[in-house]
Amino acid sequence: MSKNLKRSERARASLDATTGRMDSCLVTIRGLRELAEREASLVQSALRDMENNLIDPGYTLELTKSIHRSGSRNIDDYIKRNTEILLNEHATVVRQNVIQKMKNQIREMNEEMSQEARKLGDDISNFFEFIQNSYSQASNSFRKVTEIAKRNYEKVVLTMVTEDKLFTLNNELRELEQQLLECLMCSEFLKTLSPEKYEKEAFHIRKDACGRGERLLGRGDEADRASQGEQPLAGAQQPLRQGGVEIRDDGARSSQGANVNVRISLHINTLTYPFHEKILQY
Repeated sequence: MSKNLKRSERARASLDATTGRMDSCLVTIRGLRELAEREASLVQSALRDMENNLIDPGYTLELTKSIHRSGSRNIDDYIKRNTEILLNEHATVVRQNVIQKMKNQIREMNEEMSQEARKLGDDISNFFEFIQNSYSQASNSFRKVTEIAKRNYEKVVLTMVTEDKLFTLNNELRELEQQLLECLMCSEFLKTLSPEKYEKEAFHIRKDACGRGERLLGRGDEADRASQGEQPLAGAQQPLRQGGVEIRDDGARSSQGANVNVRISLHINTLTYPFHEKILQY
């Protein structure tokens, strides 16, 4: 673009200089033509006067001779003196052709520059459209990333809350395990001290607990068996489940009805209860 502008400015300067020279040559040629036309008009008026017999024939003859002499002399002088002017006329024609060519070149350059400017405008508009599309896509991507980050943050918060709850439950389970361990140790200690008394009191306690458990959980176990398509067994004692302890009545009764064997089994998951082996030892 800059090279084309410099070339166009240089061409315009040369065109202005050539135009000035042509104007000066045209002024000189116009003056010479006016002089020749004035001399021709004088000759014609003289001839017209001779035809009308307004002038003496001798004087007219002398005047005609002098006009012829002056005319031939003026033509020679005109050719000698104005050779440069004639050459300038030819040079003017040549320069006019050069100027026309330069005008054509300038017009072609202007057309090329206009086409380049049009292409540049199209490129600029396409670039602005690309920027707008990129900005809209970036906005959509940022919105999606924000939504994903928000959902992930909510998941993180939920995970933290769940971890806190699990930690609290784990602590509670540890406390319950410790209490259960202490209870088993105390029961074993009492059983060692007074086994007969312990057996009698334990029998009544276990019998009352089994009765309450059968009343409370009998219906629920029957409902579970009915939902699973099983028929409850007649006369069968349903197991009593409380927490992690399962109390079962084997139904082994003597003829006197005094002894009831109650079996306590602990169902504790080793992953949840780390003291499972210690509890089973007691």
